[in-house]
Amino acid sequence: MKFNKWRKWAFILTIIGVTQFFVLCALAMIFYPGGTELNPSKSGYSFFTNAVSDLGRTQSLTGDKNLVSRVLYIIALVLVNIFFIPFYMSMSFFFSEKRAERLFCNLAAISGIISALFGIGTALFPVDLFPTIHLSAAVTFGIFSAIALSFYTIPILLNHSYPNQYGYVIISYAVLLAIYLLLVLINPFPMTERGLIIMATGQKIILFSGFLCFSFLAFGALKRYNRLSEENFSARII
Repeated sequence: MKFNKWRKWAFILTIIGVTQFFVLCALAMIFYPGGTELNPSKSGYSFFTNAVSDLGRTQSLTGDKNLVSRVLYIIALVLVNIFFIPFYMSMSFFFSEKRAERLFCNLAAISGIISALFGIGTALFPVDLFPTIHLSAAVTFGIFSAIALSFYTIPILLNHSYPNQYGYVIISYAVLLAIYLLLVLINPFPMTERGLIIMATGQKIILFSGFLCFSFLAFGALKRYNRLSEENFSARII
């Protein structure tokens, strides 16, 4: 094992990236002028009926300029995805002994990098100007993020020295994602206030819990990296 400091910083940056995403999105919600799909005249941002993508509009649904909210949204989403890329490249550090572990970890890294690129694209193409590109990028970002997390589950559970609790967290997220996708497919309340609440609130739960899942994985990886580094240092002294 090569204990390069950049790997340690990759895990730290992932936690920082997720933290700044939540902080900047919260600020963006405060500065959002207003309007929802069903109530364009509504003042301010509604957590339960506005989509996250509304923060990145050039104009809010009320028709007002949305510069501050859009800038904060772009910074938040671009930074978190940029910070995720070193994380994807660093997780293989823990899974290099068995062929199956290496394979799935590499597949997770490839899927993760793809998701990060589409996540950046989601931020740069506002939904009001480029609806097709934005929605396609957002869906691809979500799919490949879920695939990356799923691929990480296998080496985590296969590796006897890596705590299984991190794999169980990913499985819990997968169940949550499946429930949300089922609701989207069934769509029991199309174009109603209740339907909008389900879609907008569900989207936030999935997005935020997904980022928290990555942050939890990064925190666990950082703890394990530090422990292995200390053990390696002690062994070299002895």
